[in-house]
Amino acid sequence: MKKRILNTLMLLFVGASLFAQSNVKLVINHFLGDKPFLLKVDAKNDVGNNYQVTRLEYYISGIKIIHDSGKIATMPNLYILQNAESLDTVSLGNFDITNIEAINFCIGVDAKVNHNDPSKWSFSHPLSPKNPTMHWGWEPGYKFVAIEGITGPTLTQKFAIHALGDKNYFETSIPIKALQLNNSQVIVLNADYNKSIMQMNLESGIFNHGEDGTAADLLRNFQTQVFTNAQGEGNLLSTPKELIKS
Repeated sequence: MKKRILNTLMLLFVGASLFAQSNVKLVINHFLGDKPFLLKVDAKNDVGNNYQVTRLEYYISGIKIIHDSGKIATMPNLYILQNAESLDTVSLGNFDITNIEAINFCIGVDAKVNHNDPSKWSFSHPLSPKNPTMHWGWEPGYKFVAIEGITGPTLTQKFAIHALGDKNYFETSIPIKALQLNNSQVIVLNADYNKSIMQMNLESGIFNHGEDGTAADLLRNFQTQVFTNAQGEGNLLSTPKELIKS
């Protein structure tokens, strides 16, 4: 009799544990200002430069979900290659989570992986070789963000910023209240890529493939300006603490 009661309690415990597991998903809505993001559409940044984006891709990694009074769920091996043209729903995994409070993430690839051989990954993996390439070579590593386009009064001047560098691997924290949809908790972020080129004079013909200057500025803008929740709330982290060292 005692054994039967014990087995019943164990089954109830397992059932309760399974019930507590949540399938957490991430959706990023892409914008240029107040309009949905599209390639080759007219836009203007905060210093009055007209431009069109012809390519925008970036990596997301170092994802953490802050939940249930400050508990942290981590995804150390999850890498997302986000194309601003695509509205994707990304499964972050199943976790024992009731209430999501914030999502933390970094733009780019952490230093432990950044300088590895991309050919070691399977063809479909985000870190495998891509066309156009998102890798700059073993020593410099992956391109954290690649943005390209045309600018100038008649939109005939090209610009391109491929931003990288371990020192520019910044963490962002966005407060979030997840949506409950089809037995999943869905984190929805808004990304305004017009803010990624704030205070940049594109019309001078910016070409930066590196980790300093406008490349670093671009990644700083991704950290502090680009992402918000549905209520318009952005990054919670103070500037002295944003550099993440792996």
